[in-house]
Amino acid sequence: MKRIAASLAFVAALTVPALLLAHEGHTHHVMGTVNAISATNIDVKDSSGKVVSCQLTTDTKFRREEANVTAADVMVGERVVVEAAEADGKMIAKLVLLGKMNM
Repeated sequence: MKRIAASLAFVAALTVPALLLAHEGHTHHVMGTVNAISATNIDVKDSSGKVVSCQLTTDTKFRREEANVTAADVMVGERVVVEAAEADGKMIAKLVLLGKMNM
């Protein structure tokens, strides 16, 4: 009986932290280059080649260095960091940070 209780406690100790990490409501950072952008989505390709799609909303902010910019200033191939929240299995972009503009 003690073995069963110890086994269940061990499984719970391994399972609970994984569930806490996977919950919605915390900020995700998606880093990479812009693969595609539209009025409603930005697709970011990370260093491993995985493409992550984030929805853009009217509340999404865009910044380059200290200046506020718009989605029209984002170019395919540009380096970005997208701060996004997960809701209903979708990534919703809150802030898109653009790399320094090359002169």
